[in-house]
Amino acid sequence: MTKSREKQCRFIKIALYFIISIILMEMAWPAYYIVPRMLYSQKLEQVVEVISKWSNADTKLASEWEALGNGVVNVCYCSDVVSYQELNKLLVELKRLDQQPRDRSTVDFLWNRLAETGSHGKAVVTRFRNYRNVLDGNSLFHVGR
Repeated sequence: MTKSREKQCRFIKIALYFIISIILMEMAWPAYYIVPRMLYSQKLEQVVEVISKWSNADTKLASEWEALGNGVVNVCYCSDVVSYQELNKLLVELKRLDQQPRDRSTVDFLWNRLAETGSHGKAVVTRFRNYRNVLDGNSLFHVGR
């Protein structure tokens, strides 16, 4: 084989290795990027399902449970804000509370628990509490009905 032919074969081998590595990276991308987000979404869905079940079972506090479910979605919308581990801890806590009677103190406990998930959780909970105070008439800004 001539030297130019050897160089050509070497170039083809390098090009093939490069193409194969790009194909392998493209195949691994979903596992790195999509699968963790799918797992997070499924965990968030489980959390919201538990709260929705409570909303349907407790007509007296249904609006409170619905607001809490919306709060969970607003706080835990992605793993950059609330980690998967923190969301899993919240689900474990909900499953523990599922075995006990629930009342307004449970709702307040869970709002406090959401505030503990991070700075975003704290901000959402504070906005909700301010809004609820206005609706309940406990705010400085409340105007009579």
